[in-house]
Amino acid sequence: MFRNCLQWKDAPKACVLHKTLYNRFILRSCLGVFDSILVALTEQAGRSKRLMIDATHLKAHRRLASPLKIGFSSPYRMDKSRPELKAASMCDGQGRPVRLHLTAGRVSDFKGADVLPADLPDETEEVIGDGGYDSNRIRLLLAERNITACIPPKKNRKSKPPYDWHLYKKRHPIENMFANLKDWRRVATRYDRCAHTFMSAIHMQKVSSSGTKNESLT
Repeated sequence: MFRNCLQWKDAPKACVLHKTLYNRFILRSCLGVFDSILVALTEQAGRSKRLMIDATHLKAHRRLASPLKIGFSSPYRMDKSRPELKAASMCDGQGRPVRLHLTAGRVSDFKGADVLPADLPDETEEVIGDGGYDSNRIRLLLAERNITACIPPKKNRKSKPPYDWHLYKKRHPIENMFANLKDWRRVATRYDRCAHTFMSAIHMQKVSSSGTKNESLT
């Protein structure tokens, strides 16, 4: 359904009624079931000492239903001209997501960065990010936890802190993670009006890919 962006009525006839299938998905989405499954798989795979942080834009379909309709309130500020979202994530060295967070499309990467590193695992020793995360606040937050920040400084920064260029070149797993994420049409183009259902689709994709990687490693 989510990989090929099919409608619920296109579900196989052997399954339950498409309305019942949809209601069960919404119920589990509201209860955070898919998020819990992803967290359990991440804990089972083991924690990594090196994490990577990045964000990507997720476009919205031009006929996306308005969030201003009665009964549906979006937790993110949406613009009629640009209703897309931005997904911020942290992954380990194997490209497995550790944290996921949604923000509005026009929000700076700093907002996602303030949420993601707040509860990092205790085993974390290094965090790799691009120049979009070069801020004193993020560097101070990581330094307080004795975590090495491998972030290239911006060109307009007066005092440029050093960083390990060879370590920075190892951040490609998170780029590959976002590329695999957008293989699912329901995620690459947002059709859902509610943010929690869209986030559940992202969790399902990550659960599917994490299960495949765990099988290949065993």
